[in-house]
Amino acid sequence: STTTPEDNDNSYEAEFERLKYAFRVLTRLLSSHFSPLIFILDDLQWADTASLQTIDFLLSDTENERGLVIIGLYRSNEVSEAHLLSQTLDVLDSKCTAVGLNITTIEVQCLDISCVNQIIMAMLGIDDEGVTKSLAELCFRRTLGNPFFVIEFMTMLEIENMISFNLGLLKWKWDEKAIEESTMSTSNVVDLLQARMKRLPENLQILMHYAACLGAEFKRYPLETILTESTFKDSDSIKPEDFHDMFRELQNGNFIEKSGPMSFRWIHDKIQEAALSYGLALKPDFQYNVGFVLYCNLSGEEFEEMLFDIVNLINKGAHTQRPDFAKLNLRAAKKARRTSAFDSASSYSKIGIKLLPDNKWTEHSQLALELYTLGTEMEVALGSNDTAEEYINEVLSQNHLTQLEKLPVYIAKAHKLCNIESQYQMALDFLCRTLREFGYWVPVGVMQPFHALRVLRRTMNAAKKRPKSSYETPKLMTDASHKAAMSFLTRIFYASYFTGRQFLLVFSASQMVQMTLDHGVSPLSGQAYACFGMITNAVLGDFKTSAFFAETAMVIQESIRSKYMECQTLYLCSEEFLSWIRPIQAQLELLQRAYSLGMRSGNIEYALWARFTLGFETAYVMGKPLQSIIEACERMVPNMEDLKQKEQVWATRCGWQLALNLRGLAENELVLEGQALQKDQVSESKPAKVLQAFLQSELYLFFAQHKQAAESALERGEEFKEVVSGTWVMIETFHRAVALYAMARKTRKSKYSRPASRLRKRIAKWAKTGNPNVKHHNSFLQAEHAAFKGKYKDAKGHYEEAIKTAARTGHLHHAGLFNERFADLLQTNLMDEEESVFRLKEAIRWYGEWGADLKVKLLSNNLNQWKRE
Repeated sequence: STTTPEDNDNSYEAEFERLKYAFRVLTRLLSSHFSPLIFILDDLQWADTASLQTIDFLLSDTENERGLVIIGLYRSNEVSEAHLLSQTLDVLDSKCTAVGLNITTIEVQCLDISCVNQIIMAMLGIDDEGVTKSLAELCFRRTLGNPFFVIEFMTMLEIENMISFNLGLLKWKWDEKAIEESTMSTSNVVDLLQARMKRLPENLQILMHYAACLGAEFKRYPLETILTESTFKDSDSIKPEDFHDMFRELQNGNFIEKSGPMSFRWIHDKIQEAALSYGLALKPDFQYNVGFVLYCNLSGEEFEEMLFDIVNLINKGAHTQRPDFAKLNLRAAKKARRTSAFDSASSYSKIGIKLLPDNKWTEHSQLALELYTLGTEMEVALGSNDTAEEYINEVLSQNHLTQLEKLPVYIAKAHKLCNIESQYQMALDFLCRTLREFGYWVPVGVMQPFHALRVLRRTMNAAKKRPKSSYETPKLMTDASHKAAMSFLTRIFYASYFTGRQFLLVFSASQMVQMTLDHGVSPLSGQAYACFGMITNAVLGDFKTSAFFAETAMVIQESIRSKYMECQTLYLCSEEFLSWIRPIQAQLELLQRAYSLGMRSGNIEYALWARFTLGFETAYVMGKPLQSIIEACERMVPNMEDLKQKEQVWATRCGWQLALNLRGLAENELVLEGQALQKDQVSESKPAKVLQAFLQSELYLFFAQHKQAAESALERGEEFKEVVSGTWVMIETFHRAVALYAMARKTRKSKYSRPASRLRKRIAKWAKTGNPNVKHHNSFLQAEHAAFKGKYKDAKGHYEEAIKTAARTGHLHHAGLFNERFADLLQTNLMDEEESVFRLKEAIRWYGEWGADLKVKLLSNNLNQWKRE
């Protein structure tokens, strides 16, 4: 009845994200042919959460370069400050600058007396305003200028013969005093409509009462079912052969209109409201009885088509402890969930729970479990965490339920803690406790390093013995408990990553691979191998073995064919491992594919990590122009915020601010703070903190604050490598070594030279074992080391080689940095003024191409001052 934990492709979240993304792609496509593309959406006061989120998603699309206009209409008198629509408008208003959105509010007032007079003149065919002016004033007092009300009021006057056409005089006649007296109590349109309805034949009134129960649009067959049912004594006078003529009369009276071959809709919702507000419709349980007749007499497609109407009508009844109706609400909730109507699904679940009898957990355990489980999912989706927690506690307190029966609720709670509330430590404690309750071993307390390393090596050796080809047609994991354990371990890995719990990270990755080896492949196995490869690289520094796990993960993923998990596996493999054995440029296509797959499958989290890696991380590591990075971040952040991906937003804002600082667009170039990253914007996750510290140190490095950069490098130590991996580790390790060598050359202190030498040797090993992305890193550090040792001739050769490689591969930032450091050697140690000036000019040129305008200005000032001296 509910989505299994490993079936991520069909989860309610994935379905909704796919739906929103499909609308966005469709809008982009249509906008490319019709610009501006205009949508007109009426009655937004009735829109649900999912619909309003989709509208927000379309309007916030910073990558849609064509014009999009949404004209939304709503009744302001039905929308309070707490209304969903008001909240959505406030959110859109706050995004105007960020996404380039223009919001225009046009308050459509009711018609004034002059306009009412113009309508009356048009209806009566009169050209002289003075003739109808007093009638218009009277009509305005009765209708307050509402156009629909004005027309209904004039129609009522004609029906009541208070206004009539005199054939002898060939003009309209009316008695204003009589109208004033006769209509004094008619203060709204519902009264007018009811007065008109009461003059209809009884059979037509009965038909309208029943039709009004079926919604704004209705079909003929349910009305025929209701009116031929002997339960309703009021319908005895209606014969089936009269139906056609009755519908035609209601159409001629402008009450309804045809919307299809056998379907109709009300001309205005006030007509439907009027039909439900008098006579037969006021009887106790009238709407409930209508729903119950349909419940008893419809079946198959007809029942399914009218499911929501039937359930809504039955829920109007004053009844309690009805398991059959609770089951009906569950059915409606599931259907609403499938269409991403989370508000409706939540409402049906709540009503279903209320309809359960007191002995629900003994006599109707499965029904209660499904209602509470679905209710939990919907409350989490809507952000109603207190209600969700109430439902979760209700299910988990039922000792007679098995752990597997409670599984969806366990998963929902883990998702709430991790993905909604970002309570990673609480999530970790909950998941470890739950896994133990399922009968699986989880280390208690702090896992010792030697134990973690032993687990890692044992699993690695066992996995390497199995050839990759064996996964092309793998044995599948079938045991439900093992599948549940895989799901928990995946989330333990996720929470451990964000809390910096390294040994639990090792444990969870190892256990997932071991379970795949022992019990078969699950939809999570591809990701498990990718995660294990990441850990192998981080802990052992063995990226060739990591590449083996990455390739195996890809083979497993191909056999599973889950687009949702393929996105995850592709991202992890391309970002974490393949960049160690292939040029970074070769990974861009895989990352783009991961992003596309994630958006299409609803795996928003990993899709946006892929987008971050494409838009900032790889662009920065490869030294792409800073302005293009700024523009990419400006587009990414609003979309990430729309999709509520806090960690990706934080990382992108940090990168964006770094680029702004380097361009000189910050108040203080040495502080990672400003337009993109406000002082009060913080993240408590471990990866976010170490990333921010690294990006802050980048400012020290590029603005030649070498002491601060070196002290930051010493303070951070290996923390970055322990939490973050992939291409980030390469550049962080390299820049840490650059800062340390700069201070080692300046101070000759071993506190700088020793860690610098260790990092140099590490990068040299990477280059020797085939990492194509660190060749210029290696050459430059060899130059710095030679300069530190006083081997200036060797240093000069290495500098020239590093500069040539960086320039050839398009690393603009490194070409500038290498020339700057070479100029320092030439000026300070070799006293070669001419070459030093040339290298400084080259540094200015490369930094200029990179877009580091403030750096260019500072170097230019230094150059001019040096020339003067």
